[in-house]
Amino acid sequence: MDILHKHIRKLTIKNIFIVLFPFIILVIALFTLPFKDVLFPTELYYPTDIPRAYENGNDYISITFPEIHYTGYTLTSNSDLKGYYYYYIANERVIFLLVSDYNVKGQSSLKNYTCTGKLTEWDNDLRDVMNNFSQDLNFSITGLSSVSYTCMINECKYHFYFYLYLLIYILVTALLILTFIISNIVTFIIPNLHPAYGKFKKLNRHNTIRDLLLELEDPVLSIGQLCITDNYLVSFDKNWITMISLEDILWAYEHSKIKRFLWFKIKQVYTIHFTCNKKIKFNLTGYSKEQLDSIISYLNDNYSDILIGYSIENKRTVSELITKK
Repeated sequence: MDILHKHIRKLTIKNIFIVLFPFIILVIALFTLPFKDVLFPTELYYPTDIPRAYENGNDYISITFPEIHYTGYTLTSNSDLKGYYYYYIANERVIFLLVSDYNVKGQSSLKNYTCTGKLTEWDNDLRDVMNNFSQDLNFSITGLSSVSYTCMINECKYHFYFYLYLLIYILVTALLILTFIISNIVTFIIPNLHPAYGKFKKLNRHNTIRDLLLELEDPVLSIGQLCITDNYLVSFDKNWITMISLEDILWAYEHSKIKRFLWFKIKQVYTIHFTCNKKIKFNLTGYSKEQLDSIISYLNDNYSDILIGYSIENKRTVSELITKK
């Protein structure tokens, strides 16, 4: 195994481990969140089936009522109207519904109303409504509770579009990560498929990887993870591998950027930019200022054709050179 293949395989293993944990989280979310129940709620045809559905653990249902009646009470939160409390009587039993459709505007009754919501236990808000509603009917709260189903249908807790968009996001993200993992596995098996090889071959029609490997055995200059040979520049970065033929470099310049967190300076990052033939660019980072100065100085002293330093004039000159070639 040559040094290039060894480094590429280290990169692929690192890439897989970086995305493996988020991928596992997405898969767990896919199988634990109630996507199927929300997007395809259990369809009921008779109101009397509601208690059985609740006991069987059917959280989300859809049912059409012949006619439901308004209690006169609403659910509000921070002065925002959330829904209207309605009820339906089946076989002398009362089922309460929290309707979130603002279009009903508290109509006294709704005919052929299809309610799609979550089956929940009575909450404190419904108990308050039942207490007030029983007084309106000159009925005791105990009596009303005894003839009411122990569950209610809550449309406010049915979030169809939220789960739909979340499912799409999870599937797309998981698919992208899976594709990334598979591509890294393939690259681990066949390192020559790494994009760095493609860039190298695009720039070098005559020189081969074999030539580069031979020169790497005796580099002219070694700085950190970077090696410069008679004809090549190779950088074994933490997240990438860069292979450039020196004769293809047209322009090289340094750039520094201060990384901050809020108002605090974390560190200063130094980068060296290379512009090569065919508009191909390379960026090397992770070097100190002194290391980059040594690289630039070496190129300036030994390769007079390479433009050194950033300037508008150099940028214009490089653009003209690329156009001519």
